[in-house]
Amino acid sequence: MTSNPSVNVPDSVTYLGGYVFQNCASLTHAVVGSGVTACQYRLFADCIHLTDIAIGGSVTDLGDEAFSGCFDLTSVYFRGDAPTYGNATFDAGIGSWLEPKSSTTLYVLPAKSGWSSSFDNLPVVTFATWDARVRTGDSSFGMQGNQFGFTIEGTDGLVVLVEASTDMTNWSTVATVTLTGGTYVYTDPDTQNHSTRFYRLRSP
Repeated sequence: MTSNPSVNVPDSVTYLGGYVFQNCASLTHAVVGSGVTACQYRLFADCIHLTDIAIGGSVTDLGDEAFSGCFDLTSVYFRGDAPTYGNATFDAGIGSWLEPKSSTTLYVLPAKSGWSSSFDNLPVVTFATWDARVRTGDSSFGMQGNQFGFTIEGTDGLVVLVEASTDMTNWSTVATVTLTGGTYVYTDPDTQNHSTRFYRLRSP
């Protein structure tokens, strides 16, 4: 259980048991590192405000109801080959065939195998080679009112994780954005709560 809006499971973690993040209503963004091999039973179930999650390349199995009840889940980013999945893995309702799937799209890398145009009845989209950077030479860079902001530029349609840190050692995902027309203007709503704040970009 966590009250944080984002969770970044580091690559050093190799196992996540079932129910670990179940019912984390405040959780909106999540990253599962490359050390984990399975998303166990009801791992993120009923995280009703989870909007996006990136899943590491070593995950080969998505357990029963792993994302069941995640009503706001719109984007899942996979770095590896297509995993297996269980019963009601992405169902919007638990144990109810009358509930529709959530409006979720799966994003996959072009070089990975086992993917087709759909996965567990959800659409699959191949996303572009990752290439993103911060534009420092325009008016969006720096403080705007009480928030720090900058323009991210790169390949159109690219998905980018924005991470922040106060010590350049411990990083957390603060936003998952999609470049539209090759850019995205990011502003940090949490700027005022930190005397020092560092940012970096990474792929899902």
